[in-house]
Amino acid sequence: MEDQPYSLADDEEAPDESPQRCCGGRAFAGERRCVFPIARCLTAALSAVCVYFSANSIAGFCTSFMRGVSAVALGLAALYNAWALWTPFASPWPPSWSWLKAETRARAGRPPSSFACAAMVLFHTVAIAWLSWLCAAAFAYSFVDFDELIEWHCATGKQAFWRWMTGGSGR
Repeated sequence: MEDQPYSLADDEEAPDESPQRCCGGRAFAGERRCVFPIARCLTAALSAVCVYFSANSIAGFCTSFMRGVSAVALGLAALYNAWALWTPFASPWPPSWSWLKAETRARAGRPPSSFACAAMVLFHTVAIAWLSWLCAAAFAYSFVDFDELIEWHCATGKQAFWRWMTGGSGR
């Protein structure tokens, strides 16, 4: 029963005074929740908004190499974030929400705040995004010239469309 990630089995009844009983049922071990894990859902919503705006920014890059490098980094960070939020098993590296809850409870001796777990998951997501971007950029730089990888002055979408419509050439 020790390595079961949930606090109640399917057929197990919670005591009358427990948070699982008054909040509607099965929760992750040591987690208070009402019908669904509120803090995890808020963190997932914030992450989804960040992924959307990051993808929107990536679409505005000038070169396909930068789009590819940034898309790889964003994909890896988004995968980690989704895994860390919703896996019920405690994993010390990369740290999952469940591990952060268990570690805080073991060290502090009290239930941890959901804000601390959200902050740590988001911090590790950003760290993984930066690291994967640096690795992908270094890999891409070994195949193309720096000027082809990064272009500082490029046309906006409106300017590129107008040039295409008028049959203009150039960058």
